[in-house]
Amino acid sequence: MPTIGFLSTALYDEYLIQLMSGAQEAATQNGCNFIGLVSHGQHAFLKMASARRFDGLVFPTHYLCWNKTLPQVSEYVRSYNVPAVSIGIALEGVPSVTIDNSTGFYAQVVHLIKDHGFRKFAFFAGPTWNPEAEVRLAAFRRALADHNVPYDPSLHYFTEWGHRQAEGLIAQLLASGKKPDAIVCSNDQQACDALHALAAHGLKVPRDFAVVGFDDAAESKHASPPLTTVRQPIFELGGTAVNLLRRMLNGETVPAETRLDTVFIVRQSCGCLPVDVKQAVTNWRMERGTSRELESARAKVVSETQTLFNLPESDHTLKWANELFDAFTSNLTSDATQVFVNVLDQMARGDSEGEDRDLLVWQAMISIIRRNVLPLIPEREQILKAENLFHQGRVIVASATALSIVMKSRRAGMYLWKLMADNEQLSACDSVETFLNVFSSTLQYIGVERCYVVLSRNREFGGEGEVLFEFHKHHGKQPAESRVFNMEEVVPRDMLADPFNVIVQPIFSRTGLLGYIVIEMEAFYPQVMLDVRRQCSMSLNSVVMLREMKEQNYKLEAEIKARQEIEKELEFRAFHDALTKLPNRALFLDRLRQAQALAERKNDFIFAVLFVDLDGFKRANDSLGHEAGDEILIGAATRLRGCVRSVDTLARLGGDEFTILLHDIRSKEDAAVVAQRVLEELSRPFTIKGQTPAISASIGIALNDGNAPSDMILQNADVAMYRAKNAGKGRFAFFGDRVL
Repeated sequence: MPTIGFLSTALYDEYLIQLMSGAQEAATQNGCNFIGLVSHGQHAFLKMASARRFDGLVFPTHYLCWNKTLPQVSEYVRSYNVPAVSIGIALEGVPSVTIDNSTGFYAQVVHLIKDHGFRKFAFFAGPTWNPEAEVRLAAFRRALADHNVPYDPSLHYFTEWGHRQAEGLIAQLLASGKKPDAIVCSNDQQACDALHALAAHGLKVPRDFAVVGFDDAAESKHASPPLTTVRQPIFELGGTAVNLLRRMLNGETVPAETRLDTVFIVRQSCGCLPVDVKQAVTNWRMERGTSRELESARAKVVSETQTLFNLPESDHTLKWANELFDAFTSNLTSDATQVFVNVLDQMARGDSEGEDRDLLVWQAMISIIRRNVLPLIPEREQILKAENLFHQGRVIVASATALSIVMKSRRAGMYLWKLMADNEQLSACDSVETFLNVFSSTLQYIGVERCYVVLSRNREFGGEGEVLFEFHKHHGKQPAESRVFNMEEVVPRDMLADPFNVIVQPIFSRTGLLGYIVIEMEAFYPQVMLDVRRQCSMSLNSVVMLREMKEQNYKLEAEIKARQEIEKELEFRAFHDALTKLPNRALFLDRLRQAQALAERKNDFIFAVLFVDLDGFKRANDSLGHEAGDEILIGAATRLRGCVRSVDTLARLGGDEFTILLHDIRSKEDAAVVAQRVLEELSRPFTIKGQTPAISASIGIALNDGNAPSDMILQNADVAMYRAKNAGKGRFAFFGDRVL
């Protein structure tokens, strides 16, 4: 199943929301998967859309290519290297879906001139780099020229098509002292902002100024007053783009540009009555309608409903218009009294509880049926019956509208309550597991079908990602597979099974991209998806920060431990012999000084120093080699360890010389016992490389003597050792005594 991508910059822009909705529906109808990538201002995030996952892309081009030339825009779209369709701007070499920006805008300006007699206009233009804005400006000036209305360049203002951009223009206009009849805005955002700004200055529309726009965004019909504008088929733009893309993927040739028509919509902001009020007026004729005329009236009802609400042929509202017409005529021509109201009640209430449709369509449909059918009813009794049905119908629609408002408000309130309650829990999360448990509860409550949270491993756009979290409505939270994948896949293919219809939004940290969230819902609720992303972003940042802090702490602790080990090793090497691991001369002398200091404080404290020299070692080392010599030294050290206590100190001074500090002995006889034990241990054969070299030892012993310095005691032991060696080796001698 092919995958269609829609690249968007935001989920709060009404124009982009309608485009994406149309693209989603068309993708489903064409048997395609759908991925909406929403950058939230970080266009680099959209570069995830590669041929690795996407078979085709839809570009709302003027949103993605801010302040670029058309060749630059074309190059940007082609850089994705997948089949693409542009929406809004016709690009060379890229199939494009555009609207007729001229005809509807021209008709709107002509309406202000001819029907209202306006002669002085302020014009809020769009960005100079945008071709659509340029076409609307040209249509405005052509309408003025065709009707001999002077163009005043001092009332011409340029601005971007962004939120609250027009407020500054209103301030400039009022400060200029000029008083135009009407303010013509090049899009609805400008016009609605102008309405708010004028109201803030205490000015009334249309009493003080007429204001008109272009787009027919959702806010326009609910503005105060409702905005006169030009309706562009935004939903159909998204759907048409996907239809073209599907044909391209099938190998078909598509036109370079597909242009959709716009419709001029009259509301109160220009000074007119709204269309639905005008439709309530009926032109009477006192003649009985024929069946052919009734069929003609049916066709008019369907056609006018389709035109008024810009509905596609496949929209089920047109089917309902037929059914409602049949129910009404059935009521008039039979004894049935509840057919019309029952059908209308079922349709309107079902709509209020299901789809998020504007229930004003039913109010308008009643007016359309009344205007087309009532003139064909000459009998007074039937006219009264018809009017009663119409009044009952309006009550039903009003009741359904109230129900819809209550249900939407309740649903929004419940969502808000749930999000706020979970936010408190999420703000206290101290682990990924806690976050996942609370977050999955939120998703289950608000009706999310599937959700994936992906972490970027390098905190950059593109590269490797890791699925942190996987949620399915019917299975709850799933343990995410701990594996790395290329983020151009969005979600690993075996995890996101066909068919799917998902929205992907980035999650940022203070240092860059943290990851992204992938959401699929039964219906497209942009605000809910924004709230879920915001909740996930705040909580995940906290959790990841805690996790990273713990990881840093672990690393720091490991570094400290490693440093301590190194310091310990360096200290050990500084005071120990590298070969035998015994204390070296420096450490032995330090211990000897400590023993001497203790002896000076305690008169009864006795210690002895044994100076041990291996007899026969030099001959074995020369004949058997240095490796063999090292083995002898290591073996000797091992045997010597077994001859001393834990409080004693055994050291290697160097070469074949060892020293022993006997700590706190009772008499010289204790030293003699240890010396004899050493002689016996070292006289046992050493087997090296199959040979047993003759090894023995000569030992000199010195006891602490009054205030003699420690180095003198060691020297005395050395002198005694040479006396023992000269006496025949394999024996020991006390300093100052005869050899034993």
